Amino acid sequence: FNENDPTIIMFWNVLTAMKQQELRLFLRFVWGRETLPAPLYWREEMTVSKLVERHDELPQSHTCFFVLKLPTYS
Repeated sequence: FNENDPTIIMFWNVLTAMKQQELRLFLRFVWGRETLPAPLYWREEMTVSKLVERHDELPQSHTCFFVLKLPTYS
């Protein structure tokens, strides 16, 4: 994905509309925890990548690597 991809734009629109509890659940899905560590210890960046050739799939995550895989939504 790039930052101007329609799927990424929709992703950020949904993420910014989430309430605090929903954001915690999102973090748990993507990272395996409900909160991020203090900035002093935070070195990871979330990666969002495509689920290639999968348009009807649900999002997937790899919590060990802070990776979110999204289908190409229309």
